[in-house]
Amino acid sequence: MVYFESYSLNNFVSKEALIVCEPTTSATKIYEIMQKSRIRHLPVVVDGKAIGVLSDRDVQFVSAWTSDGELTAKDLMTPDPYSVPSTADLKEVVQEMSKKRINSVLIHDEKSRIVGIFTSTDALDLLAKVI
Repeated sequence: MVYFESYSLNNFVSKEALIVCEPTTSATKIYEIMQKSRIRHLPVVVDGKAIGVLSDRDVQFVSAWTSDGELTAKDLMTPDPYSVPSTADLKEVVQEMSKKRINSVLIHDEKSRIVGIFTSTDALDLLAKVI
């Protein structure tokens, strides 16, 4: 059996380019980015630092009912997202996600710049490898 107790998130950060948006990105554009990239969570960044996060639920209905430019990422985002250093312990992060019902955790470097995202889907993928 594989145990992840001593693993940090460094071991699970995707090596693919992180997709982010700016606070001024329109709801319509956010929806397009998420659909094209097949992602459900989108960090909102300023100067490389996360100020918020958007979920697909935040934008799925809004984009259908508003014209481009009416609402932006800043209007729709969850501010001050849960963020941890890339060296954070995987077990502790997953426990916190479960306890607080958090679907995505932003991962930052030593300068607080966003370097990745760990989602509930990532956690389920890990679980599937163990069972």
